[in-house]
Amino acid sequence: TATLHPFFQEALQGNQAFMDRYHFEIDPPQAFNVFFGNLWLSVKDLFPESPLAQQPENWFFRSKFGADVADTNLNNPIMIDWILDFSRFWIDKGIDGFRIDVTTASQISGLVDGKYISGIDPNNNTNQKIIRALREFKPDLYLVAEAAYAGLNDDGSINPIEAGRSLEGGRTFGSSHNYQLISLFY
Repeated sequence: TATLHPFFQEALQGNQAFMDRYHFEIDPPQAFNVFFGNLWLSVKDLFPESPLAQQPENWFFRSKFGADVADTNLNNPIMIDWILDFSRFWIDKGIDGFRIDVTTASQISGLVDGKYISGIDPNNNTNQKIIRALREFKPDLYLVAEAAYAGLNDDGSINPIEAGRSLEGGRTFGSSHNYQLISLFY
């Protein structure tokens, strides 16, 4: 969500229930992303007046998309329910479909063998759970997948068939697209 979102603002107050809706860590391991550099941003640097910044611990939040956007914790069932609730709201308003961002990088994270991992859920369980629930609500829901970092051939070229086949044997998405931004710069 945006860092201006009420959930994140409540997390900055030190409310643990809202902090659990995002990825907050005290002195996390250094990790980088290709778009904005450091994956972990300092609460003290960006929100120095917040109660969380006033604590003696040095809190960081995870952001793949810069200081204005905090990564939501999709390991938290409250956030899954929240996504389903607002999706159903828009379906009730007449929306026929959604574009699902970064379908191949469900938001898993944690320490594995002492090394921080983030992003890729090889089984795509989070998206499968969300999409199945939405399909139960609206069976003909049209979904477009942004299959970033998937569907690449061995030579780095895009394989559009594999890019959209990330869930349920390819039935899940009506279409897909894949950005290979790095190749534009090198």
